[in-house]
Amino acid sequence: MAGNLWSSDYTTDKIYRHSGETSTIKTSFSPPGALVIGICWIGSDLWSTSFDSDKIYQHSGGTSTITTSFSTPSSSPHGLAFDGTNLWSSDVGSNKIYQHSGKTSTITTSFSSTSTYCSGLVWIGSDLWSCDTTSDLIYHHSGGTSTITSSFSGPTADIFSITWDGTNLWSCSGNTDKIYKHSGNTSTVTTSFTSPGTTPSGMAWEPAVASTVTTQAATLVKDVTATGNGNITDDGEGAITQHGVCWKLGSDPVNIAGADGSTTEGVGAEGAFTSGMTGLTVSSTYYYRAYATNSVGTSYGAAQTFETLAEIVAPTVTTQAVTEIAFSSATGNGNITATGGDNATRRGFCYVIGVAGDPTTADSVAYDDGDFGTGAYTKAITGLGEETSYRVRAYAVNEKGTSYGVTVQMLTKVAAPTSVAATDGVHTDKVVVTWTKSTGATGYQIYRDGTPLGWLGDVATGDDTGADAPVITPGTAVASDDTYVAYVALSLGGESVADGTTHSYVVRAKTATDESADSSANNGYIGAGSITYQWQRSDADSDASYSNIVAATTDPYNDTGAPEQGEGRYYKCVLDATGSVQATSTADRGYRAYGLMLAYATLAAGAETALSDCAEHTDLSRVTSLSLSVEMTFEAAVDADPTISIFASTENDDDEYDSSAWKTWTFTRSAGNTVILHWPHSDEIRPLPKYIKTKVKNNSGAGANTSITSIKIKKVPLEL
Repeated sequence: MAGNLWSSDYTTDKIYRHSGETSTIKTSFSPPGALVIGICWIGSDLWSTSFDSDKIYQHSGGTSTITTSFSTPSSSPHGLAFDGTNLWSSDVGSNKIYQHSGKTSTITTSFSSTSTYCSGLVWIGSDLWSCDTTSDLIYHHSGGTSTITSSFSGPTADIFSITWDGTNLWSCSGNTDKIYKHSGNTSTVTTSFTSPGTTPSGMAWEPAVASTVTTQAATLVKDVTATGNGNITDDGEGAITQHGVCWKLGSDPVNIAGADGSTTEGVGAEGAFTSGMTGLTVSSTYYYRAYATNSVGTSYGAAQTFETLAEIVAPTVTTQAVTEIAFSSATGNGNITATGGDNATRRGFCYVIGVAGDPTTADSVAYDDGDFGTGAYTKAITGLGEETSYRVRAYAVNEKGTSYGVTVQMLTKVAAPTSVAATDGVHTDKVVVTWTKSTGATGYQIYRDGTPLGWLGDVATGDDTGADAPVITPGTAVASDDTYVAYVALSLGGESVADGTTHSYVVRAKTATDESADSSANNGYIGAGSITYQWQRSDADSDASYSNIVAATTDPYNDTGAPEQGEGRYYKCVLDATGSVQATSTADRGYRAYGLMLAYATLAAGAETALSDCAEHTDLSRVTSLSLSVEMTFEAAVDADPTISIFASTENDDDEYDSSAWKTWTFTRSAGNTVILHWPHSDEIRPLPKYIKTKVKNNSGAGANTSITSIKIKKVPLEL
């Protein structure tokens, strides 16, 4: 039987609303008085008794809110029941059953209960039933009298209350804390479950009532269809076995029987629902109601009206020229100029390869789904073949069908070349660009940094000889001054050659009618060749009139062709590299050391130089004596003035020398830690040798600051 079981518990002092006839509790609340015992359902309200306050309470619906209350006829109220007109109560203190006048405290009749503890009451049909916790019996009265027509034992001891669901008797036991469902009004128990509290004391049945339904405005109203909207706000505590909408042309249908049409959506539940109405007449006023059916009957919401639209037709579409055409994609352009009375749910383009005929949606399509009114639209068409002709037209779909625009023609572009690669310094005179050719292309053009280099034929490679050449930095020339007797030492500093500027290259393909987009870019540059050198010497002691020095093509280079008597010359170097512009270094003046026998950079205390090269004095006929000039630079802040030994051979060949010819002097530093001295005249080398060799030994004591940092010894012939 549809409805909800209620139970009360005097230990927990709670009233429980069950879900249907199960142990699941929908809600619970505390009663207004302690020791709640009897409960019953009258109309749409719960009633309860309190053993503590000796009162009977009327609740507002199934809530704890009390709308009225009154004192019980005696001091220990227990059971409550309603016969459809009058309230009945039982009292275990007076051991009586009372009939009230209506739902008031006025008592119209009373009689003693059959046993000593009448705890529960219920009306079944036209007869009162009662239960007794002392005798543990359930009694069937004759009408509303004390006469008992039958009785049977409860399912267990301590039967506190009974109720009726319209089909079956229910009882509860304070001994087992269980609730029992009987088969009809017999002692047979069909099911039982544990009560939600600990001592169930009262029971009632809330019968199902008709459901409550509201009707909302219709939506998606078209020419012959519309969507009805309803809401089951209360299922009446009975299962919704059917729901839907009913409608009528021109007037309120009132119910399904009076409607032109209705829908059946089947089993439902509380909440909003929709239902489609079909077969309507165009441009007409309709009334409709939502409905729901439960075990009690069918309920309807208030009527709503709507106006169907004029006849809906398929939309009107136009096709414009295809734009943004590439080798594998393009953009379709269309316009819905009229909806036909119903917005389009899909719009797009259909296309097919060829130069004749009209494509349909059975061919290739590109589309969007949505709710589209009038207006222009675009859609990307992808996956096309390069250099291919296509037939394209716009289309749109609404509930009435599909419409097409006119067909337009398009030709996809040739694809850009792929795998473009430019050489990185591989060549010293060009950049070589290669690519994979495009299908159908008849020519190609290379672009350097966006500048076209001219169309080529059906090839897959091209040379850029106009790319920036490598750049030589010639550096600075250095020529030795008075350092070497046999030559002037030449060298460069800071010279280099850099690869050419890096350029970005793309390639385009073309056909007789079309040109592709740019390929992907790749960088390349001309490589630098090895530097070659050519030294030049001025013809005089001035920075002018240079000539190449024969075979002077290395860096460094020793110019043995410089003037022997120490006359100065200017030097510079001309640098070349394959693919580069020739460059010339700065100039520097240099000259040979005249009469130099020994040059040494550093000589520590106790160390000696190696024997100098043989120096031949060739013109002895004019020489009266020969001295040596010594120029020496000392370490700053030496501890003492160093003593050095100088040796010159007295032999006339370059393989022998006289060790007895060692001469020793102490040199006194001058300003700047430099001394320039001549071998004293009294110590002239006699007899005049043809060959002279020298070496120097630093005789300073060991210790800090006693090094000689540079030495030069020259021959100084004294001529007649």
